[in-house]
Amino acid sequence: MSLPSNSCGVSMEASDLRFDLPGLSLEQRLRRWRDAVGDHLVDVDMRAPSDAPVREAFTGSMTVHPFQDGSLTLVDAAFQRLDRTAERIRRASTETALLTLILSGECRISQRDRVARLGPGDLCLYESVSPYRLEVAARTRAIVVTADRASVEAALGDLRPFVAAPLSSASAPGGLAANYWNDLVLRLPALDPMSARRLVAAGLEIVSAGLAVTYGHAQPAGAALTLRRARAFIAGNLHRESLSGKMVATAVGLSERRLQELFQQDGATLSGHIRRARLEAARQQLADPAFEHVPIGRVADNFGFPDAAHFSRAFRARFGVSPREARAASPEERNGLRRMRNDLPSRSSPL
Repeated sequence: MSLPSNSCGVSMEASDLRFDLPGLSLEQRLRRWRDAVGDHLVDVDMRAPSDAPVREAFTGSMTVHPFQDGSLTLVDAAFQRLDRTAERIRRASTETALLTLILSGECRISQRDRVARLGPGDLCLYESVSPYRLEVAARTRAIVVTADRASVEAALGDLRPFVAAPLSSASAPGGLAANYWNDLVLRLPALDPMSARRLVAAGLEIVSAGLAVTYGHAQPAGAALTLRRARAFIAGNLHRESLSGKMVATAVGLSERRLQELFQQDGATLSGHIRRARLEAARQQLADPAFEHVPIGRVADNFGFPDAAHFSRAFRARFGVSPREARAASPEERNGLRRMRNDLPSRSSPL
């Protein structure tokens, strides 16, 4: 995982936070946890399970080691449920990948219709850009690592196949990753900031490799891997109006000119791929009954088209129908639109 050349490593000293101070009510402990998780990890809604003992829920501690683009946190928690909601995602200004490794106890992480049940030594990745739920029963100790989502995707590719996909300590890749993180945490106080940060990045690389091996997503080499990383970054950032070739090139560690050359060698253009990806994502949302209440202008804006008229023209040029007609189409007509789209030139077209 690449490190910015101007990075100085850890941005501040570790913070020790405790939530079981005498005299604090359950509501006070909950607020302190919610604020601390929001400040150091990601913003979430929090509540105690209905059967949680009042004296134990939201007790525990956090020791946060912050880095320029992430953190490593030792968490000791009990009886909590954390929900990353659509509203929290909408208000977020950053996109984060998270890794949780259980040291003792257990937790459950749900995201993208998958559920990871983690025990001691088990770990999994999840991300801040789609809703998730994390549930802790009884006393649980864990390592939680946060990193820039684009950097993790640059190492692993599209994160979606891997979120809430557990890496068990009983497997060779999972055991290797768990041993690495356990050892790193023990040695972290003796490391200088730059060394610590580089070793955290190396640990995320080990997890990425372990997930790829475990779930059968072998990483291609050379230009093919770079293109895969670029396309994954684009797919995860279509909502950004500012998404550009320069931004994609920075994420994959190439000059914009060199990345453009790789796309051209593959029979496309970088800007054309971004434009096609935006239009296809918008088409899918317009065809999804779950989003029929969302105005077409909002759908366009969600995928980087703030000008509704421009979006309508581009959509018609690509699919042969207007966005309104695509939304109103019957399922059979939508299938025909999909077949028509698949028959269109996918690489040489400027759209």
